[in-house]
Amino acid sequence: MTNIIISAHGGRWSNQQQDLRLPAGSTVIYYVNDGGMLSNQDGYAILGNLEAGQQPGGNVAQTVAPGGYTYDYACWYAPEFAADCGIYQVGSTARLASLQAYTEAAPLQLSTILATYPNCTIYWVCCREISTPPAKQLTNTPGAFPSGRPADLRRALHAAVDRFCDTYLGRHSLP
Repeated sequence: MTNIIISAHGGRWSNQQQDLRLPAGSTVIYYVNDGGMLSNQDGYAILGNLEAGQQPGGNVAQTVAPGGYTYDYACWYAPEFAADCGIYQVGSTARLASLQAYTEAAPLQLSTILATYPNCTIYWVCCREISTPPAKQLTNTPGAFPSGRPADLRRALHAAVDRFCDTYLGRHSLP
């Protein structure tokens, strides 16, 4: 299985236990500590690096290896950065799955992602903020990963890929 990127809003409930055991063959990489917010600047830099196949993509805050325990974090669709929100394959800008059906009130759980994408490394390019009941839904701090990737960064990424292809593959774009 290919390694994947989760690019979305993310968090967990304060009353959750750290009881999600990673199955054999699965690893999760986090870029902020539990309770932390991933900045817009860091999120886009990590995402761009991972799309270019540069793993781990940025400064890793925590790695959970097979057999290790983590919280069953949740992620959900972020309309503020819709063009970059979803589940992606590392080394590609191809979206494997949309998160548009997932909301703060009905998010996608990490346990479901692990079952759907076994035997791979999951790069959690999301916040790990903590919401406290009795809130009815998970929330992210205003300003967390707030807007679309700057167009010039996307253009620069594509130009770098084209240069690589011209130099090493003798063609102007990837197949």
